[in-house]
Amino acid sequence: MEKLRRYRQVHGLSQKQLAKCLGVDPGTIASWESGRHRPMRGKVVAVQELLDGGSILDGRGGGPFLHAR
Repeated sequence: MEKLRRYRQVHGLSQKQLAKCLGVDPGTIASWESGRHRPMRGKVVAVQELLDGGSILDGRGGGPFLHAR
């Protein structure tokens, strides 16, 4: 999920910082970004809310990595 990496970097967060906010290991963020694993829906929403201040579930937000084509 290269888009996740770019989006995280645009928001000025390291993998370690994002991992701490989400309650996951930094290696988990690395595996999501490399495409080895995909985050579960709840974590996708949490990332989006953290970085975008909204959620696709409530019509706010709309982070680019969630709308990957």
